[in-house]
Amino acid sequence: MNKAKTLTGDSLLLTLGGFLAFCAERMITFTIGFLIIYETHSTALYSAYMLTSTFPTLIVPIIAGPFLDRYSKKYIICILNILFLGIYLFLAGIFAGQKNLSFAVLLLIFTILGIIKNLYEIVHETFFAVLLETESYQKGYAILNILDMLTYCMIPVSFILYNKIDMWGILCFSSVLLGIAFVMECGIKNKGIGQKDSVSVKQDYVIKTKEGLNLLFADKGLLSIQIFLFLDCLIVGARQVVELPYFINNFSQGEWFYVQIWFASILGRIVGNAMQYRITIPQERRFSTAFLIYISIYLLGGIYLFMPEKIMQGMCFMFGFLGAQAYNIRISSIQSYIEDEKKGRFQSISQFFENSGVVCGQVIVGIMAAGLSERTALSVLMGGALILVVMIIGRNADVKKIYNKSF
Repeated sequence: MNKAKTLTGDSLLLTLGGFLAFCAERMITFTIGFLIIYETHSTALYSAYMLTSTFPTLIVPIIAGPFLDRYSKKYIICILNILFLGIYLFLAGIFAGQKNLSFAVLLLIFTILGIIKNLYEIVHETFFAVLLETESYQKGYAILNILDMLTYCMIPVSFILYNKIDMWGILCFSSVLLGIAFVMECGIKNKGIGQKDSVSVKQDYVIKTKEGLNLLFADKGLLSIQIFLFLDCLIVGARQVVELPYFINNFSQGEWFYVQIWFASILGRIVGNAMQYRITIPQERRFSTAFLIYISIYLLGGIYLFMPEKIMQGMCFMFGFLGAQAYNIRISSIQSYIEDEKKGRFQSISQFFENSGVVCGQVIVGIMAAGLSERTALSVLMGGALILVVMIIGRNADVKKIYNKSF
């Protein structure tokens, strides 16, 4: 299959628009977190910022799913982009005027942004699956994942811009990116309108929420994958809280080493996704490949913070490389397994599992770090995750059926 058939005009516009929007979000999220650490020197306040901005995502996916399957995904994603743009411009005005903004107000604003971001991610991923041809899932998601990793290149860009033009300049630059993304998304012809039932919105919500939960709990394979996803995202949440404060507090110019670590991981994901695009994993080996990758990631994750700097960077490259393989196998398998008209409600349930894991990871590692060093706490969590993934995924015939399904 040639590349031209992987992304159509609509899916290309959605992909590029989403790329710009996520670039803007990455810049702001990192810079605000960096600002909090350097202004307060408090890991606890940084953890509060991370937790408060992700906590709304526990609720949003459950509420959003049924509505996404009922209304135009194109219009929803455009409205969310406008809301992003309005809040960023408001913050730019605050910082440009050098007005005081209390930490509590900042947390409230980023709670709202967390809600908008989560809705945008759900709509974007669901709409992308609708616009893609089924046989293009592996290559399509490989491209999407490469671009997602490239958005993390905005982390060093935001750090440089912060030293040059301060916070208000970064917010203005991010607003320009969002404006371009909005224009692209408005150009999508397919409105992504789901099937509307004759029942009321409230009844439709109740019915489709139940359908989403029934879809999950009636399928042992899907349920096992979502439990694993919760566990995997718990580790992600723990790493989010541990890494930046650990490097800043234990390395000279720790913020730059943090950027180098991220760059190594991003490079690994780009290489991994490029390989996924060029090489198709044989159908009968998708499950065994994914399982070996999960084991390898948790083994590396338990020891990488104890390694010398160069080895640590190499291990983070492997995190990215292996993570790209695991993600593409999982997402392409699930999206091909679930019917189009049920993707939105299932994706919302899936997002709930993901975000619950992130929040739990942020809370658990914060508590553990009070009595253990950051890297020891992370190693303990990685060891527990390794044991559980063997129990949940290993020799699970129901998961194997989904991963090895032909499409």
